[in-house]
Amino acid sequence: MALTLLASNNASTVLAAGISASATSLTVASGTGALFPTPVSGTSYFKLSLIDAATGTLLEVVHVTAVSGDTFTITRAQEGTAARIWSANDLVINTFTAGSFNALAQLALSLQINNNLSDLASIPTALANLGLGGSHGIQTITTSTSFTVPDNIYDLYISASGAGGGGGGGYSSSYSGSGGGGGASIYRQHFSVTPGTVLSVVIGSGGAGGAVGIAGYSGGATSVGSLFSLAGGGGGNPGISGAGGNSAGLPGGVGSVAGEDAFNNVPGGGGGNLLGVGGVKRAAAGGAGIYGGGGAGGYSGNAGGAGGDGVVIIEWER
Repeated sequence: MALTLLASNNASTVLAAGISASATSLTVASGTGALFPTPVSGTSYFKLSLIDAATGTLLEVVHVTAVSGDTFTITRAQEGTAARIWSANDLVINTFTAGSFNALAQLALSLQINNNLSDLASIPTALANLGLGGSHGIQTITTSTSFTVPDNIYDLYISASGAGGGGGGGYSSSYSGSGGGGGASIYRQHFSVTPGTVLSVVIGSGGAGGAVGIAGYSGGATSVGSLFSLAGGGGGNPGISGAGGNSAGLPGGVGSVAGEDAFNNVPGGGGGNLLGVGGVKRAAAGGAGIYGGGGAGGYSGNAGGAGGDGVVIIEWER
């Protein structure tokens, strides 16, 4: 498990005494240890930059894993720097280092490339491991409930989707059903709110897949108070005697796509949206949608897949 990276604003001081290149602790000027974070061994740490007072050109980054008054337990030579001999009155600063920045950049790149719910859900843990957990909040909601806007929060950024429609059932003799449509969706849309407001969150239920020769059912709407309502996707048509499903489920609206039409004995895949994916078509019962994706159509003689339930992801910054 990654340790939590702590930080303090304007935490800087000087060494009270020199240290060798192999020292595992240092002592700062009397009374200044209180300026710095207080890590818990095995759980958290913070970074220090040691800089020579004479020229300001020598640098060593260390990790502080424990603090006792003005004495810090340290792990030397971090981020490609070398352990050095340091003198009394050399600078000791809690800085935002290249390692901190690179960790944030890698998180941002992962989100940009993958852009999926698992990445969104990982944000709180990732931010906490960078020591930023207190500045960012996120809640992923998959069942209907209420959400209370936190104190001092006036802006929410919400990603959400309506539920996906169910796939149509395949006909009993060589004709497959079409896929259900994806639910409407939004991604990190901004909403102005008032602290303490209680918002009713309704999560749409995925439409059931159609039984053999029966159309899939539409997905339910997802809503957050009076801020928005996102329609569910339509159910896919079934295979019928002499033909595959001749019409896929319609998309729920913005940010979503329709399911695929069936073609003779090839079932249609479910439609997706900004957060979820449609069910996979296969030579069996249709695959289920995920997070508002539509269910796939059923192969001949098989039921359609269920649409994915909706989801709401609420983020805020302090």
